[in-house]
Amino acid sequence: MAYRHISSCHGFRKGKCPHQKVMERAYLIPQLLAPDTLQEYKNICLHCLQSHQNRRGDPRVSVCFYVCCKHPDMVELRGAAYNLSVGGVAIRTNYPIGTGELLIVEFLTPKTFKPIRLKGQVAWRQFHGDTPSEADTLFSAGIKFLALAEPTRTLISKSIQTLSH
Repeated sequence: MAYRHISSCHGFRKGKCPHQKVMERAYLIPQLLAPDTLQEYKNICLHCLQSHQNRRGDPRVSVCFYVCCKHPDMVELRGAAYNLSVGGVAIRTNYPIGTGELLIVEFLTPKTFKPIRLKGQVAWRQFHGDTPSEADTLFSAGIKFLALAEPTRTLISKSIQTLSH
């Protein structure tokens, strides 16, 4: 596991990793550690990363469809969804989007093409302007669905089940 993997860990980047000093030692200057100790530290990190990756309560599936997001002032932005769960959607876009912004999210469900319109809030966003490898988009963002009506939840859930098989 390379340093880029732990630098992608949310807790490590924010300085909230419970094993921050150990991980810095293991990944930045591994030659100072005995091989057994280095492997032990890597196992700690791997376990921590796995627990963070599994923190979501809803299953996610990879998708590819267009999303239209409207700000309350009716400014519209478009993006491409790349994963979907009952709890939210992750998109790639070239439009600036900020954490905490409230949006109206519209898209057609995969496979059934039924229209979905709901409220969402930007939970996270990442800037890719310096790394053009992200399919030439400037931003990735996670949009958490708010006040999801039961029929909409069921529709999204069925789409996810269909896509995951």
